[in-house]
Amino acid sequence: MTKTIKTLFLCLIIIAGLCISVCSASTTEVRLVRYAADGVTILNEKVVDYTWMESNLPVLGDGSTHYYHQGPIFEGDIWNPAEDENLKDMGAVKGTDLRDLCELVGGMSEGETVTIKASDGLRRTFPYSNVYNPESRQGPMGITWYHHEDGYVPDYQTGMRLIFFADTSVNPEGKNVFGVADKRETFPQEYWYFYNGIYPTTTGISVQYVSEIIINSEAEPTGSIQIDSDPIGASVYLDDQDMGRYTPCTLTDIETGMYTVSVRLEGYEIPDEEWVTVTHKGVEFVHFNLTKIGGTIEITSLPSGAGIFLDGEDTGLLTDALLEFVEPGERIISLVKEGYKNETLEVDVEVDETTIIDVILIPESGPSMNKTGVSSNQTGVLKPITETPVKNVSSTIDPAGMPQENEQNGSLTEEEGTHGSIISFFRFIWNSILSLFGITLVSEENILPPPDSEFDRVEIETGSEKEPDQSEEVLRNHSGGLYIESYPPEREIVLDNRKTPYTTPVVLYGIREGLHSIRFEANNKYDATPNQRVWVNADAIMPIRIDTIGYQHKRTITIDSLDFADDRFTVNGMYPLYSLPETVECEGDGGWITIHCDNAYYSYSIPDRIRDGETLTIQMDERAEAYLMIESDPRGASVFINGFPVEEETPAIIDNLSPGKHRIVVSKPGYLPATGEIKIRPKTTGSAGTIRTSLTPYESGSLSINSTPTGQRIYLYERYTGETTPHVFEHMRIGTYEVKIQGQDETISRMMTVVPNELTECMI
Repeated sequence: MTKTIKTLFLCLIIIAGLCISVCSASTTEVRLVRYAADGVTILNEKVVDYTWMESNLPVLGDGSTHYYHQGPIFEGDIWNPAEDENLKDMGAVKGTDLRDLCELVGGMSEGETVTIKASDGLRRTFPYSNVYNPESRQGPMGITWYHHEDGYVPDYQTGMRLIFFADTSVNPEGKNVFGVADKRETFPQEYWYFYNGIYPTTTGISVQYVSEIIINSEAEPTGSIQIDSDPIGASVYLDDQDMGRYTPCTLTDIETGMYTVSVRLEGYEIPDEEWVTVTHKGVEFVHFNLTKIGGTIEITSLPSGAGIFLDGEDTGLLTDALLEFVEPGERIISLVKEGYKNETLEVDVEVDETTIIDVILIPESGPSMNKTGVSSNQTGVLKPITETPVKNVSSTIDPAGMPQENEQNGSLTEEEGTHGSIISFFRFIWNSILSLFGITLVSEENILPPPDSEFDRVEIETGSEKEPDQSEEVLRNHSGGLYIESYPPEREIVLDNRKTPYTTPVVLYGIREGLHSIRFEANNKYDATPNQRVWVNADAIMPIRIDTIGYQHKRTITIDSLDFADDRFTVNGMYPLYSLPETVECEGDGGWITIHCDNAYYSYSIPDRIRDGETLTIQMDERAEAYLMIESDPRGASVFINGFPVEEETPAIIDNLSPGKHRIVVSKPGYLPATGEIKIRPKTTGSAGTIRTSLTPYESGSLSINSTPTGQRIYLYERYTGETTPHVFEHMRIGTYEVKIQGQDETISRMMTVVPNELTECMI
């Protein structure tokens, strides 16, 4: 028995050794990845091996010079300025500058950090200055792949390894030592590393088995919006701001998030704005069919058949005719008919109004007169010109039937002779006809001026003026919030790879709309958690709860569908949005996807039989014919169904729900959000029930931020909020915040404390 136990114990030791050997094997290639400010969006990535590095990038080290790091000093001065205790010979190594590797995926900017990750999971993070502008006593940070004793990786057993290529400038013995005193002088204090939390060391930041180099950038992920209109040439507006572009055009480098797009073209109605969600490297397409605006002029003449000129341009129409979509404002109408004097008058055209013009044409050989009948709807305005025309246009009809113009001077004289009698007769008949329709001609006394009088025109206006629009423009916010919970609670929160002073549960408000990442820092009880993606909606608080203990099975599967090709969907009822087909990561069993198509929500479960790497093909099997009533106390809360925002606020009816699982979120700033899952039974049509919830308020106040000059970006939680000065953040959880304003030349910060139910003002 004893021999059996010893044999078993020996086998366990061998197995453990093999496991350690496998987990700690040297690496021969490294993945370079540059993340966006949200911590989850990959801006660029690349994989290179040591042979490529040596052939294509400058080499650090010569293979004969030895470099030293320093372990912890347990006695005496723990900083050991003499650099003569516990030195560790890292070998005569060769490698590649970390800076050069970072540049392969877009590089770093001041204020950003880089994380070196080992194949065994160890991570160390370093600031921009130590990577790009190292002092000589620190030296360049190199990823080494050659050791003078072992040779190249994988024979170089601890490679690839992070080594600091320090010079000899401060070492009394002339050695290339990067000691703890050097670290103290060259590293920001928050990046110092201590063994057991007490003893400084530089060997502790010399990462072995380097597998990933992760740049934590401040850059926002961007996409594009392609905008077109019919007709083209319309001005483009993004979130009500004139972009200085005209359709068709493509707006590039638009930071991810939700935007309103609209266009404006003179002479056309302003169409309803379109909402678009910009995704990283995605292109959103928006098209506007514009409707021409203007008024209508109805023109009749006696006799008919007169050519109609609008603002001097031949319309190609003959009286009696209707001119539609005439540009609003003062317009000049001229009537031309062979054998008759030209008639010219001015009308005020108003949008969606009709002005009626009735004209008796005067024979050229007869006495001069101007008899014009006018009528309009309630707000139409007509201004007949009764003065002597500047020019008189006579016309003849060519074989094609178009009038040909000749200019000659003309004048208006009183009626006389035979022609005057004929015209008087026609006027009597015409007045009689018009009176049947309630239309009265303008009298001659009002048209002809008395001798020696001077005036330009007589204005006849009917109806009342339109009242000015008293509505005020409501500016849309670009920020919202998160309610973050964890199991167990009191976990330290890392938002977009930036440590915060907050622990769960907590409301963080003033976060930019769009995609973000949340994880928890390691503590003495629990390990750090991986990043989890979350979506922030403007003017809403979205819930996120992370179980840091329970095991979550993950699968990466592809979702495809012919019935729903290119439609948007979510996984487990939560943002972000994906477009079919797409490869996604699913947590746990019993998950589902929701496809949003034609304003309907189709829910499909993800079968447990679908394994990692496999494809789930979706077919439309049931119609979405159920609806839910959502009520809240207080009313006016935003509603989200499976991650998709609903236009209505509570009380709201959500139509077009299919059988299956659905996630409901009810959110109102100033209150903790309510969330839950429901399951609609198969073949359900009509009402699927009513959901009622009472929202719990949290203590909050308002934070007003302004600057001189205005229009500067506002930062909270070390992230751009999407807002610019001046701006008021309402419903901020009480507490102290670091507010940053980024101008063109400098960044200024202030610590501000929000108190309950009051406005805290910050002027920078």
